Amino acid sequence: MKMIIIDANEKKDMTFEEVLVKFRPLIKNIIYAFRFLPMEAEDMYQVASLAIWRAYESYDAKTKIGFWVLAKRAIENDFKVKYNYFNRKKRSGMELVSMDKSIVDERDVEKSITDSLASDDNTETSVLMKSILKEFMSKITVNQKQVLDLYASGKTTKEIYTMLGIGKAAVLMRINAAKKKFNSCL
Repeated sequence: MKMIIIDANEKKDMTFEEVLVKFRPLIKNIIYAFRFLPMEAEDMYQVASLAIWRAYESYDAKTKIGFWVLAKRAIENDFKVKYNYFNRKKRSGMELVSMDKSIVDERDVEKSITDSLASDDNTETSVLMKSILKEFMSKITVNQKQVLDLYASGKTTKEIYTMLGIGKAAVLMRINAAKKKFNSCL
């Protein structure tokens, strides 16, 4: 339980659950403002709830700042991060090289490429997907692999070209070349 400043006239000790209920209208308003994101409403509510939790954990009423200010900023920042992620993914064309693409195995079970690669079973589909990945890895250059590893770890294009000391165009060319090679393996 923490002391929460709700507004200029109201302060009280609240549990996180009480805070979450009290600030539900704020969450709904921000979710509505970011409704253009390609996310399900339930996932957006999860993102907002986690932001509220982090705000609750770090909140100190001694600062005399209302919790609403901190909560609003935390939720909006998390959605801006999501927006930047989806925007960067879209601009790079990497959405075409999705490891979440579904495939149907010989038992008519739908699996993502990631799930097939992670499984230890020796079904036709798993073997096929592993061979596709092996073929892809043999086709890409060391430079393309280096860029893809950094990109997959969440680095931005700018961070990648700064780290590697190459131009932005070189990074984009390596990503696009790797994307074409991956798609040719499918």
